[in-house]
Amino acid sequence: MVASKKAVSDPVLSKEITQYLTELNKAHQWANAHAAQWAKTWAAATGLPDTVMTKAAADSTQTPVPVNATITAAEQSLVGAFSKAGLIPKSYSFAPYVSTAFNGAVQ
Repeated sequence: MVASKKAVSDPVLSKEITQYLTELNKAHQWANAHAAQWAKTWAAATGLPDTVMTKAAADSTQTPVPVNATITAAEQSLVGAFSKAGLIPKSYSFAPYVSTAFNGAVQ
């Protein structure tokens, strides 16, 4: 997820971000535990066949995790790869853009 530094440092917005991430985490946990039911709901919402959405639900399980050094290093690796491929204009340090302020919402 992405949020501006201003939003992260604003107490009201920070609380709302925490609430959003908490609910998103609950939704992912429910969808992972109820894949068939999620696929049926997802199919109805998209108009795609149940068989397609059953496969999509099985393939798209998500489990939010707290941000840590391993995740930050993996993202830094992506920055390097994108820079090397010319997809971004230069390499930069990813760490200053990382916040662990919301880790409690996904634990």
